[in-house]
Amino acid sequence: MVTLDLYTGRKGRRIVAVGATVDAHRSLDSLQAIAETDAGTVLVGHGDPWVHGARSAVDQARDAGPA
Repeated sequence: MVTLDLYTGRKGRRIVAVGATVDAHRSLDSLQAIAETDAGTVLVGHGDPWVHGARSAVDQARDAGPA
């Protein structure tokens, strides 16, 4: 998960752009493991940490879908 996609310039919780991952749908499916941590803060691959809870980050990343 990223909060800044360096490939598209998009900001927000999402998985990295399709061109930078082998299987975007598997990436989306793997977000469940992050949600289940119930962490308050998520340190992402690129961009600022998300401090509003793992579940909300995952919900937004799923809504955004693959870029």
